[in-house]
Amino acid sequence: MERPTGGLSGQRVRQYLAARVDPIPPQSAQEYFTVLLDRAARASSTGDYGISAALVVRYDDVEIVSVASNTVLSRRDPFGHAEANSIRQFQNLMAIDAARRAEHMSTWRGIAEVLASPRPHEIFLRTGLGPQWPCTLLYTTLEPCPMCTVAILNSHIDRVVIAIPDEPGGALAPERLAKLPPIWPQIARRHLRVSFTNHADSDIFVPAELSALLRSVFWDTKGERDTAISEGVLLDPDLQALINARSAEIPK
Repeated sequence: MERPTGGLSGQRVRQYLAARVDPIPPQSAQEYFTVLLDRAARASSTGDYGISAALVVRYDDVEIVSVASNTVLSRRDPFGHAEANSIRQFQNLMAIDAARRAEHMSTWRGIAEVLASPRPHEIFLRTGLGPQWPCTLLYTTLEPCPMCTVAILNSHIDRVVIAIPDEPGGALAPERLAKLPPIWPQIARRHLRVSFTNHADSDIFVPAELSALLRSVFWDTKGERDTAISEGVLLDPDLQALINARSAEIPK
């Protein structure tokens, strides 16, 4: 299992997660973002952006949690954003025969066991939660980009909870959403609720230390990842080098 390595932020993440023995309110923003800190740190340790997301689907006394992280660079996947991965992972579960879906989910027995799981991308099943209103939520460590915003709107997710605003690349803060083509702000106004954890809403409280670590895991390596992404991820380096060489041979 990959764990955050190197650097002050990696050390602080390890220390923070190792101390998560105190009870954390179940189904709280703090619980989800503690798990997502671990997954974002794992992504950063494999050379990806330190971003993760969890799609949470609630109905009756059951909750399905699809946890995923950024894989753009490690998988050379232009669509490998954390939000897209968590949605696609749940979509793949729904494509399986209903009688076999339980085989593809892990049981959520507590946050310590979730943090200890060797799988960075995983779907968890929680049961016995008591009656609850059906809803679909997305918890994400970074404000979604335009691509993921469209995927969220097409998925008809009810609420997105965001830990870190992204002024340069995000698209869900009201002032940034308004700059997208008109159809997307119109759809968002019909059903989508967007919350940032720095807001005063009690149900999305996140401790200051957790919030700071979520920021540092992303920002500490963002420059390096941006440099790598600027070279493109669709083609592997050998093929790209061959294309460049052939292009250089073409008479100008």
